[in-house]
Amino acid sequence: MITRSPTFQYWNTILSLEEPVLVFVRAPREKNFSLYVEALESIVGYFFAFDHNNYARWVSVHISDMSSLSTSFRQEFQNNWVVSKTQHRFSSLASTSLLPEQYMDFQSSLNTECTLTRQVGMG
Repeated sequence: MITRSPTFQYWNTILSLEEPVLVFVRAPREKNFSLYVEALESIVGYFFAFDHNNYARWVSVHISDMSSLSTSFRQEFQNNWVVSKTQHRFSSLASTSLLPEQYMDFQSSLNTECTLTRQVGMG
């Protein structure tokens, strides 16, 4: 079908490029950390292909960091990497998408956890 219809080829290409981005948007909304890492792994190749050097470099580092988290930190991170104001499905947001006052509340709770971690000698 692709060889007979250039229009189909175009839309098929667009769909194949958009699908990983849609999965990337879906992952934090559903609080699915493993899907988030998988989506980043599928997107990072496009950064290299389209010559976005900074994204390619730092997303690769981010993927490596997220994949190499120890079990205890990975579990804690999976529970707290997004923020929800409601219990509705598909309503979670990354902390960078919060309103300023919401972000300050979130940041203060993180600072408390970091202080406790540093006192134990892990940070």
